[in-house]
Amino acid sequence: MPTGHGNDGFDREPRKGLPENTFREIAPRLRSLLTYRIMANFPGAPPARSLVFRRAPVSLVLFFTSDPSRDAKFCRKPATARQSLHASVALRAVLAASLALGCFCQSSTMAAAEDSPGASPSARIQSLKLGLNGALKVGRWASATATIDSSKAQKLRLIIESIDPDGNPTRHESPWRDVPEGPSIVEGLFQLGRVDKAGTAEVVVRVSLENPNGRLATTRAVASDAATDDSKSEEGQTVRFLRPLLQSALMVGVLGNREPIAALGEKSPLRESPVSLVPFTASDLPANSLALESMDVLLVMGLPSLTDASKQGLQEWVRRGGHLVLCAATEKEAFVQSPWDWGVLPVEGSSRLRELSGLERLAGKGPRIPITGSLRATRLSNFRGDVRVSGLDGPLLVRVPFGFGRISFLGVDVDRAPLAKWEPLGDLLRKMVVRVSESTGSRQRQKSSQIATPGLSDLATQLRVAQDEFSDVQRFSTWSVMGLIIAYVILLGPLDYFLVHRLLKRPQLTWITFPALVLITTFAAVAGARAVNGSTSRVNQIDVVDVDLESGLLRGRSSLSFYSPSTQRYALDWQPATSKWSPAASGDDKSNTAAGSKPPAAAVVWDGIPEDSFGGMYRAAGSGVTRPEYRIASESPPLPDLPVPVWATKTIAAQWEHPAQGLALSQLTSPIVGQLSGSLIHNLPGELSDWVLAYGNRVYLPRPRRDGSTAPIPPGTPWTPGRIDVFQRELNGYLTGTIATRVKNKKPQLSDEVIVEQTPWNPQLRDPLDILRMITFHDKAEGALYTGLNNDGLRPLELSPILDFNRAILFGQIEVPAGALRQHTDADAHGNTTTPETRVTTIVRLVLPVVQTGTTLNQLPNYNPNPTSREKLFMDPQNSDEPAEAEIPTPGTTPAPETPKP
Repeated sequence: MPTGHGNDGFDREPRKGLPENTFREIAPRLRSLLTYRIMANFPGAPPARSLVFRRAPVSLVLFFTSDPSRDAKFCRKPATARQSLHASVALRAVLAASLALGCFCQSSTMAAAEDSPGASPSARIQSLKLGLNGALKVGRWASATATIDSSKAQKLRLIIESIDPDGNPTRHESPWRDVPEGPSIVEGLFQLGRVDKAGTAEVVVRVSLENPNGRLATTRAVASDAATDDSKSEEGQTVRFLRPLLQSALMVGVLGNREPIAALGEKSPLRESPVSLVPFTASDLPANSLALESMDVLLVMGLPSLTDASKQGLQEWVRRGGHLVLCAATEKEAFVQSPWDWGVLPVEGSSRLRELSGLERLAGKGPRIPITGSLRATRLSNFRGDVRVSGLDGPLLVRVPFGFGRISFLGVDVDRAPLAKWEPLGDLLRKMVVRVSESTGSRQRQKSSQIATPGLSDLATQLRVAQDEFSDVQRFSTWSVMGLIIAYVILLGPLDYFLVHRLLKRPQLTWITFPALVLITTFAAVAGARAVNGSTSRVNQIDVVDVDLESGLLRGRSSLSFYSPSTQRYALDWQPATSKWSPAASGDDKSNTAAGSKPPAAAVVWDGIPEDSFGGMYRAAGSGVTRPEYRIASESPPLPDLPVPVWATKTIAAQWEHPAQGLALSQLTSPIVGQLSGSLIHNLPGELSDWVLAYGNRVYLPRPRRDGSTAPIPPGTPWTPGRIDVFQRELNGYLTGTIATRVKNKKPQLSDEVIVEQTPWNPQLRDPLDILRMITFHDKAEGALYTGLNNDGLRPLELSPILDFNRAILFGQIEVPAGALRQHTDADAHGNTTTPETRVTTIVRLVLPVVQTGTTLNQLPNYNPNPTSREKLFMDPQNSDEPAEAEIPTPGTTPAPETPKP
């Protein structure tokens, strides 16, 4: 644990790579280097006196003459003997101190050079790639993939050095890996914390290769507008990667045939803000799903092959909330044998189409699709999802849920004729990958009537402000500080004058009263600050736990604001409370899950806000010289030396996931569109309070009691939406606080007047429950228009798209934390931990399946499986002898039998 004390004010561990006997070995060399004698070079010089400066184990000896007349040569004008002696000593002391500092830095560099095998490293970095083909987002996990050449089999890991939002250098350490002799690939994860919003400041990331004995090689990566195709990283060469994107941008990865995207041109609607296209190959897909966090949508042309590791990582990314868009016309056998058959797209086979008017209407403008003959398309069977475009042979463009994410499937090839050369193809693809709220968010925010708050442009920032407030820490307001300053000036000025001149009538006493008043006010200010700011570490913790009943997946995200009463380094660890959130588990938290598996590892890192103000990520990516460095380790604890200044906070985020079976049982049905019936039972570790149940465009709410409270939903008890203490209303009106009041007109001949009132969004709101409710249904509430704030920082927590797939969302609060922040003690050698004083807010969101029991509206017509010759003409005119102007039968009707020709 920390043993030293650095010049940054934080206790730090001894620097690795420097043995304890380094200075002892080079002491003779430094002693001869740091010994200087300044003597007069003329006959008859008097004997010199020595002045010794010691810094063990090195002594600096400075000689100066004892003749003041000789020393007076260092002064501009004649001086007395004592003055010249003092000036000479001071000047030589400054020169000696500067020389000692430079030599000390040189000796540290020499010692580090002797410690590291830099002359003949056992492994070198041949090439380096950051993110997805050089693209990444600020504040999101990204991968660093290094191709190395090792001269022997050894243990290696990557060290990725970047900065956090506060400007502190961070070291992301990848797990140790046993690499064989020869070329191999080593991967690591990191997050970039600062990027200039204007794009003018340089962004630098350093990637180092390290073995247990020390650092072997270092490569410097610099952001630019265009990354090089071949990211070589030989020693001394700089690697280029794309300038990091802001969190407001929508990163769309393109996999497969990229010719249609390239043919669209730079002015295609798909390339407009906020969409950023990132083409890459299947080999660029990382195995770790966290490395795909920067990507919002993956657009796949055809059915390219994938490795098993890439397929599993891609499935985890979609299940966590990603959006996969597949464009392929395929047969059932080819689709089943491809790596894209995930069991949610029931492909029956292929069909022939001649008209694609549905795609033309979706694109919204431009010429018609030039079809000559027929076009092969994929035929889908019945499935649970949303049909966006349908044809005579069934659904053509569909969306299906997959965990917390979704898959969009277009059953035609857009990389082949006629769609590849269709001019509005960019508009069609944009409608497929971009939601309406994402494409019109900027325009809506400009029209918002909300008053802008300085430094507040995102809901994540408002949540952070609410999280940084500690009930036991009562800060002085700005007016209070200004009042104390005025009182201090009055105390030292008029009151002191009145005391010594009027009362005591001894003005010379001001030499005693003035410093006494300064000392008294100083000690009072220090004592008051300590009393107000407290003397114990505290944590404000906000947990968001999501449970998907269909996939049995539980994902969690915890944001923790750690308050430090002193300038100190902390060893922090996060442990999810797995047993409390697994009904089948027994025992305490150490019993893990019911299957007895290892507790899920949490990805712990700093947490930033998407702002260009103080503490935000959209600032110049520079770091101060005195900023303390810390590590983000792959082992426990993940934050072994986190520095936190006195009376300040540091916000960290932890995310994890694990299977969760039996947390709820849903038997909800929908007899009518937008209506719910049936029942549900939850087995959460506590009762659910302040709940709302959203389904479609409706929301079910508990009726308030006489005292203003509402009835919670206890665990293990059946609950039905038709209870007498439950009422429903429109979801958008509930989220925006819209109330319609009917006012009866006094004149009988006139109709009643309806007055609509809307409660404006309060940017000073500090209730995490209300802020997270708006984040959850941001699109359904038209949040950019209503609140005037973005939802870029916490976009992965948006659940509005799930309501489009005939599923309900139960949102509520529970009094049981999802995990605990553990603080490792300094003097502990056995791994014991303590838990700081914590205030927890836990939000639970259950995704419930709903069975449709009523009549389905807009049902597609049943097509005749045994078409006549005229119907065959409609599907493929080349396989019929009928004329082109033959009558086309009405879909869903059975034509009369034809009279045989003679």
